[in-house]
Amino acid sequence: MLERICVGIAGFGEMGRNHARIWKNIPGAELVAIAEPDSKRYLEAAEQYPQCAIVETIEEMLTNVVPLDIVIVATQAPFHYSHTLLAIRRGCHVICEKPMALSIME
Repeated sequence: MLERICVGIAGFGEMGRNHARIWKNIPGAELVAIAEPDSKRYLEAAEQYPQCAIVETIEEMLTNVVPLDIVIVATQAPFHYSHTLLAIRRGCHVICEKPMALSIME
């Protein structure tokens, strides 16, 4: 029997929607949370994935949702670095859309 892997997605734009569609069909994976600050996309996520906790921020997702094993960072590029670090610091594995960072310093 496969172990359950809890997945959260930060960002429900085009790539976030693609990840949601794919992850919800992976055996052993359970899409449990989506973080999306845009009210229109927030409502779309809530309608399409009623089994998920839908929240406005990645911070809220990482704090208030069941422990996540994997976080997909599909937010806008300027947030990739900070959102990836937040998830890593919470002990999550991270899949980050490109680019991972916008500067050499990051």
